[in-house]
Amino acid sequence: MSRSIQQLPNNSGTASVTEVYTATGFNAGDPVYFQNGDYKNPANLTPPSTVNFNFALPAAINPNGVGGIISPAFSFAQMQTGISGGTSRRFAAVLTDGNIVQVWTNYTQSPSTPNQVYFRIVDSTNTVVVAPTSVSATFTNASYSAVSVVALIGGGFAVGWINNTGGTANSVNYAIYSNLGIVVTAATQDTSFSLGASYVPIEMTSLANGGFAIAAKNTSSQIFLRAYNATGVGAYATIATGIIAAAVENSFAFTSRSDSSLFVCDRFNTTTYYYRLYNSAGAAIIGITQFTTPSGISSSAQGAGNPDASVQADGTTIVIGYYSSNGTYGYPAFRFLPLSNTMGAENIAIPIANSFYQTNYAGGYLSLQCLSSGNFIMYFSDGYGNMQYAFYNSSGVSVSGSNVTGAIPIQVTGGFAGRYSKITLIESGGFVNAYWVSATNQQKPVNQVFCKISTSNYAIQPVSSTTGPSVVVTGQPAGAFIPSTVNPNSLSFYSTVNSATVVTNTPSTVSGPTVVSGSSANSIASCTLPNGNFVVAWKSSNSPYPVYASVYSPTGLLITTSTVSTFTSNSADFSVRVGALSGGGFVVAYTSTSSTVATLQVFSSAYSPTSSVNVAITGYSTSLVFDISGMTDNNFVFVHSVDGSSLVYARVYNSSLTLLSQITTTSLAQSLTAAGNNHGGFAVCGWYAGGGSGYSQTFVPTAPNTWTSSAVVTHSMSASIQSPQLCATESGMYIYTSYESALPEYSMFTDSGAATVGSTAALSSWPLGSTNNPTSNPMMGIGLTGNGNVVIATAYDSTQIGIACLPAQMTFSSGQQLPYQITGTSNVPMFSNNGYSVSGSYGLAAQPRVTSGVGNNCVLTFLNASRFPTFLIINGTSVSNSYPIVAGVTPSALTPIAPTTTSSNIAGVFAGVAITGATAGSTGQLANNGQVLLGASYTSTATGAFDSTGAAVNGVKGTFNGRSVNLQGNS
Repeated sequence: MSRSIQQLPNNSGTASVTEVYTATGFNAGDPVYFQNGDYKNPANLTPPSTVNFNFALPAAINPNGVGGIISPAFSFAQMQTGISGGTSRRFAAVLTDGNIVQVWTNYTQSPSTPNQVYFRIVDSTNTVVVAPTSVSATFTNASYSAVSVVALIGGGFAVGWINNTGGTANSVNYAIYSNLGIVVTAATQDTSFSLGASYVPIEMTSLANGGFAIAAKNTSSQIFLRAYNATGVGAYATIATGIIAAAVENSFAFTSRSDSSLFVCDRFNTTTYYYRLYNSAGAAIIGITQFTTPSGISSSAQGAGNPDASVQADGTTIVIGYYSSNGTYGYPAFRFLPLSNTMGAENIAIPIANSFYQTNYAGGYLSLQCLSSGNFIMYFSDGYGNMQYAFYNSSGVSVSGSNVTGAIPIQVTGGFAGRYSKITLIESGGFVNAYWVSATNQQKPVNQVFCKISTSNYAIQPVSSTTGPSVVVTGQPAGAFIPSTVNPNSLSFYSTVNSATVVTNTPSTVSGPTVVSGSSANSIASCTLPNGNFVVAWKSSNSPYPVYASVYSPTGLLITTSTVSTFTSNSADFSVRVGALSGGGFVVAYTSTSSTVATLQVFSSAYSPTSSVNVAITGYSTSLVFDISGMTDNNFVFVHSVDGSSLVYARVYNSSLTLLSQITTTSLAQSLTAAGNNHGGFAVCGWYAGGGSGYSQTFVPTAPNTWTSSAVVTHSMSASIQSPQLCATESGMYIYTSYESALPEYSMFTDSGAATVGSTAALSSWPLGSTNNPTSNPMMGIGLTGNGNVVIATAYDSTQIGIACLPAQMTFSSGQQLPYQITGTSNVPMFSNNGYSVSGSYGLAAQPRVTSGVGNNCVLTFLNASRFPTFLIINGTSVSNSYPIVAGVTPSALTPIAPTTTSSNIAGVFAGVAITGATAGSTGQLANNGQVLLGASYTSTATGAFDSTGAAVNGVKGTFNGRSVNLQGNS
């Protein structure tokens, strides 16, 4: 038997054998699982009645949008040097010494100011090794970010970009450096590319001969390319490929085989992709060749549908990722192009049964990267901008979790990439780093953001996390639709039936409602601290109107309550705000003895009061004229109206209440809200009577204690007396909620552009409206989960709150709103049908507020029907990634993977393969290391891998090829 499977790689050492007791029995050659205290073969596994998933530990936390799972490439301290930015092309590459080179166009506030291209070198932890260095002060780009980079095989790297100032405008430029950042070839122009503009995409690839190649589109959408040697000498003249793309600005596929031949591919129309191959001398290996999709994909305003390609570890097989459609659903797909250059058949990358993929869906972006293990990763979006990825082995089989029809994509909650952007994927230190910008291709990015994905367990590494006690965040019956975002492998269990249940996106109540105080209040606010604890601040409605702040654990256990002020005045004021400090404390803002004075009270990380300061504010409607938000570096911003008319200050303080900066905002007066982001900037939104509308203004750190205005955005906002809310997503987007014509609305904008990314009109078609809201001016509370999903809370009917769990992109780029649920329709559900009792007549004080919890949780604070301050802990997992579980098929009998669970009934942990049979109530022997053969009743055609952990002999890792199994020992 051992000779029959010698083709598999063997483990070091000899096979391990374990003798186990079985109450149910198994046969020689059976895969055996440990479940509910017994060792069972697949026939005896018990399907779960309910599967309760915990949040993964360590679980992400996300105070003020700082943390979660997404990081800025440039920290607050680095941005204060005035050198930061990003690119919508290839941002990073791994050098031969293991360090990472990053390139960008430097951010400047004026669109007419030339932007220099910079590089820096960092290690795998993003620690700077070589400081930011200007590539050229001559060949610059005034508005855009068309810059790319590749590492060279012989060491060093090449930077490529397109200029519109200096030398010949709209040319390809390149420069070459060593691994240490020493100039090899200074900035050089190649004017043989006829591009016509500087915003067109540029792609680069390294060559096995030590050189590199550049490809770029012109404004007529034709792709040109040229190869260069290691010092930048052209290998041949620039080639016009003849490939005319369907869109100018979207990326395209460009890669190279081990013989230094080049592959280029782009979408031609709704059904056709063109590609070509050139040898190392620039001669065509094949002419323009096409492959087609079963049905047409969209040519929408998103300019999507871009393909990408990468070469497998064999150096010859090209994997091409692209978007396709079968006429019912759109989907990402991939094909293999072997050395024979015969294009393989289409492989559908995901299950085509998700309403977030439309009939002619073309996606927002797609990137593909082959890895050293032989696997590859695809990174893409659905029709609503949800950022997702999946891993596949070299044969195209999903290894990161799948159901019967394909890979279940794993969501990057909080991920949002701007239109036409490329996602840069690199492999470094056991992770795939994915980099992107939220700015569109024709905006100047302020910062690049990224996440780190493990190449072994396929999960995203949290930026900030806690390892506190587990909290059950959702329960699902057997056969129900399970969101894969709960756990990357959560779909790998046995179910009894194929569910017909309709997903209603009803967020699970993890804890609560919990009454904070048994006495009535007239205002409430909340924030989340860096350790995952959260603060609820409220003002009593009973004389002498004291202000309190209570700190709770992530599971909702009271830690302490502090009296912020024993006496205030003007009980009608909605006059409490609270913001988290990155050092672990918090600051409460409230009106005290006068409605013209606001007090800022700081609390330490031990939750004790430290220092306070009084700030003069406007003399009326104090409920509407100040807000507070924590920032990075233990700072916070306090925004307030000075005259109630046209003068608003944004004051930035540190935790010692030293005033670092006082900024006069533009076009703001009342109904103010503020939010800090993850790189030390912030935004302010509000009403301006002079413009008769709502305005937003963003501020970017550009020098020590200096925040520069970056953009002013106009919103529809029909009245000044309201309490809007603002949150900063992890990708650098801001989302602003207000109302228009007594109906809720929201807008999205970046801190780098002069235009709104997307917004809704008044949402009159939702089950919302002035008669169904707590006030005549309905607004939505908005915030994030620990993992970065957006959560909205607003009135569901006259006395209840509805909860919505949304992706980071809440609208199409063209401004269409996210689908919503109305009784009797089949639209994607948005608001839950679970209501939580709230006040119906206490004005803006009843407006719900959302702050992040731990993992997929969030905390909702509000005043209940008795006007008591109250909180709920809610699971905020979006339904945009839900797929059906099929009984006995999802997954195969060989490879169930147990998710983290509190249920006893769950698919067994794989323990090994039986080498002797055992009757019920006897013992048998299992192999858990080495090569074994399954029994003849098992399929001889399936291939795959498994990696489980669990109890008893622990989960066993391994691979299988038909009946041949290579066990790799206990994990």
